[in-house]
Amino acid sequence: MSIFLLETVKDEIVEQIVEDLRTGKKDHEDFWIRMGEKLIMIRYFAVRGPDGGFLGVAETTQDIAPLQAIKGEKRLMY
Repeated sequence: MSIFLLETVKDEIVEQIVEDLRTGKKDHEDFWIRMGEKLIMIRYFAVRGPDGGFLGVAETTQDIAPLQAIKGEKRLMY
């Protein structure tokens, strides 16, 4: 997982994502891109304080290609 300040990026699309997260229009935004054999999911999440005020954005990235190969179920056993 990686977390960084998106405010340094001056891309219109990213600026719109940040604005939607800041205003509460969205709580998260997901994208996925193919990079060779990998399928990378990029997720942006609004980070809010105890009072609900916007603190910033967290970004996570994950190769989800292995998830596409999952068959059946894996359940928690108690």
